[in-house]
Amino acid sequence: MQKLLLFNTAKQQKSPHQNCLKLGGDYRAAAMAYARLQFQDLTPEQRVQIERALLRYCELDTFAMVMILEAWLEWGKDI
Repeated sequence: MQKLLLFNTAKQQKSPHQNCLKLGGDYRAAAMAYARLQFQDLTPEQRVQIERALLRYCELDTFAMVMILEAWLEWGKDI
């Protein structure tokens, strides 16, 4: 349940990088955070906090995809 701490932004004083960890690599939590940006009234501070966490989440997700692609390309050299 800790990964949902991102959604309790009024009580948080943590950095965006810590908030990203609360997303836990869970695309559902990231989707829910994005939905909050679209449909809920948020303070500017809450909005910035969620945006930064989502950007960091996307950065890590993209990096993981690059690592997978590099592994596939390396494996393909042996064929």
